[in-house]
Amino acid sequence: MDTLKTIKIKQMSCGGCERAISNAVKELSGIKEVNASSPKKEVKVKFDESIISIDKIIKAIEKEGYEVKEILND
Repeated sequence: MDTLKTIKIKQMSCGGCERAISNAVKELSGIKEVNASSPKKEVKVKFDESIISIDKIIKAIEKEGYEVKEILND
């Protein structure tokens, strides 16, 4: 089943940040869609919860050097 979450990122400030986060998340198995927005400081992620957990997505973002501030259900 597909799940959509909005992940608020603390220090996301430019297009380079958008690309780094998007690429890190897109590499993960089970990701259907990623839409990063630096003006909103958020990433919308659609994923298959039977394949990947939100915790693994957060770890991929943090591995790129970004701090997750909040996770919202869409």
